[in-house]
Amino acid sequence: MLKSILHNSHRVKATTLLELLIVMAAGSIVFASAAKCYEIVFKETSVIKGVLNTMEEAQRFHYILERDVFHASTVIQPGDAELAMQTDSNLVQYTFKDSLVIRKMPNRTDTFHVVSNKPEVTPLLLEGYPEEEKPLVEKLTLKVTVLGKEENFRFRKNYSTETLLNLMTEEKP
Repeated sequence: MLKSILHNSHRVKATTLLELLIVMAAGSIVFASAAKCYEIVFKETSVIKGVLNTMEEAQRFHYILERDVFHASTVIQPGDAELAMQTDSNLVQYTFKDSLVIRKMPNRTDTFHVVSNKPEVTPLLLEGYPEEEKPLVEKLTLKVTVLGKEENFRFRKNYSTETLLNLMTEEKP
């Protein structure tokens, strides 16, 4: 009996090669699954960032155009795909192309990557205003495509009495 106790106490416990291979196979499966999950999350994150950038660009364009219309003393449409806004100190010009809008000022040019049609304007009708002059814009509508969905950007320009009187009494050479 003493021999059997001594014999069992010196026995070294170790893992077999088969047990080691099973653990390695299970670990490889877990690691491969984790790598695939990371790849899927990374792809989805980049898609979401692209969507957010597109939405942010459209919001920025809307905000700046709205601000320019509000602060302008006059808004005219010199060409089919153009708008011009005169502020107290600057002339701001917008040019609408297929997939971008260009905003020009004397000291700066901005480009907005938005898909837009040509602006639809409603002219302000004034008695006595010369017909050969470009009419003032009272309402402005843009159809902007954001993420495949068409959005209507609508703006209305309210002119001051002073601006309208100046236009009516302005002498033309």
